[in-house]
Parts: sequence; structure tokens; C-alpha cells
Amino acid sequence: MSGSQSSETKAAALLQALDGARRNLAYGKRLRERSMCGGGLLMLVSIVLAYTSWFPMAAVALPFVVLFLLMHHAYLTYRTICGRAAVADLEAKINTEIGEALLVSELFESKTSCSLEESHFLGITASNFKNIFSVMRIHYLVVCLIVFLAGLSRGTHVLKLSGSPFGMLRSLYVPLIFLWTLINIALLVTCSRGGGEKSLIAMIRKYFQPKGD
Repeated sequence: MSGSQSSETKAAALLQALDGARRNLAYGKRLRERSMCGGGLLMLVSIVLAYTSWFPMAAVALPFVVLFLLMHHAYLTYRTICGRAAVADLEAKINTEIGEALLVSELFESKTSCSLEESHFLGITASNFKNIFSVMRIHYLVVCLIVFLAGLSRGTHVLKLSGSPFGMLRSLYVPLIFLWTLINIALLVTCSRGGGEKSLIAMIRKYFQPKGD
């Protein structure tokens, strides 16, 4: 009797943990969607201000804004993938406990996004390159690139104008953006090719994977 109660208590604890992990994953996904929509709106407003007489100095900050949006998107993608790892391993543990593969949400996730085992760049891999989820991410990245270059071009022009309040930045503007861009790209590549994400997923699996796996 006590063994049965212990098993039920363990199953209840695992289901509670799974429910919490799924809620956290869903929240991360909503944040990423809002970030993409909000980032797109922010870039649209900024580019309108930059290319009109209303506030042309907005162009100077635009490349930095785009880089921040990309890094924020990368952070939310990283958070989502780590959340998926927690859900996947809890599901595997529960399936082992009940002796049947009933919980398989990660199987769907791996088909619509990147596999947890694959190296990726912002969730984009060679295996999922053509699905609509990756197409949307690629679309967002292309828009960011276009706005970045447009802001850089306009910002350089604005700083060259006589009477610019930031005239001293003329010689430093492009090198500063180039340096900051390289730093951000290096960080993104490091994270996407392993780095902290893989070690955190390994830590999650150490606690949640079924014994013997």
C-alpha cells in the first residue's frame, strides 16, 4: 500500500513539475512572438522618423536598436529551447514511469523547430530551413538587416550635415558600429554552436532524464 502511495506521490510531483515547465515554455514563446511584433513596429517607426524631417537623428541610433532587438530575440530563443529541454525530459521520465509513450509534445516541437541535439542559429537549422517557422525567422532577420543598413546609411549622412549636434561622432560612428556588430555576432555564434545552452540542457537532463538513460 505504501509503495503504491509513494508511486502516486511521485507521479503527481512529476506531473506538477511538467505543468510548470509547460507554462514556462508557453510564456517564453509568447514573449518571443511579442518581441518580434514589437521589434518590427519599433523599426518601422524609427525608419519613418529617420528618413523624414521629423527626427532624422533617430537614424544614428537605429543600427544599435536593431542589434539590441536581435540579441533580445536570441535570448528568448535560447530560453525557449532550454524550456523545451525541461519539458522533453520530464515527459520522458513520466513515460518511463507509466510504461507507455503517451507524452510526446517534444516530437512535434522538433518537427516545427530545431531538434535539441542540433546546432542552430536562432532556431534555424539545415533540417528545418524550409518550414514556415524558419521562414518567418529568416524573414525577421532579413528585415533587421535591411533596417540596419538603412539606418547606418542615413545615420552617416545625418552626421555629415553641417550643424549636427553630434558632429564629433563623424569619424567614430562607423568604426563603433562595426566593432559592436562584431562583438554581438561573436556572442551569437558562440551560443548557437554550443556554449551555455548545451551545458544548461545537459544539467536539465542530469536531473530529469529517466534512470539508465
